[in-house]
Amino acid sequence: ERERERERERESERNGTATVGESRAVSSRGLIVVDGPNVAMKHGKSSFSAAGIRICVDYWLSRGYRVVTFLPQHYVMNKPQPGRSSLAEYMPKVDAPDIIKNLMERDLLFLTPPQDYDDSYCIKYARMYDGCIVSNDRYWDYVNKLDGVRKKKARHWIRSHTISFTFVIDDFLPNPDFYFPRRQWSK
Repeated sequence: ERERERERERESERNGTATVGESRAVSSRGLIVVDGPNVAMKHGKSSFSAAGIRICVDYWLSRGYRVVTFLPQHYVMNKPQPGRSSLAEYMPKVDAPDIIKNLMERDLLFLTPPQDYDDSYCIKYARMYDGCIVSNDRYWDYVNKLDGVRKKKARHWIRSHTISFTFVIDDFLPNPDFYFPRRQWSK
């Protein structure tokens, strides 16, 4: 029985249909882009949890993936931006700056400009390097600003490259039914 299971894993590696937990060979070459706010808010149950980002990053690193996390700069800003003091009061803030600092020092987390749409950075970087995005966001706002064929292609790409997830207390659990798409070696 175990030998049959190993053979199925080897076959899925060869044909590019490995599931999330199956393949070290495929994962050692893959990129995972973490939607920082989405992961942090899920772990914190609607409150920001830097620990959730660390748990997610560690999960993927321990399986041989290259990991990049994006987080809007306004989450770590100590003072409100001029003219935005009332809005800044309502924006989520990092609960454990030491965790974020550590991830940044290890080149695992990068801040996006506060005025920019951070999801665009996640999508762009994942597309540039044929990676997958860890998020429960469906990115409808990104898709809906496109038109025609570009909209259809973006919707398909996002659907096939976004790994949904949950947390069971402090255990990170990616969608067990997600299949990594075939890697595109030429763009």
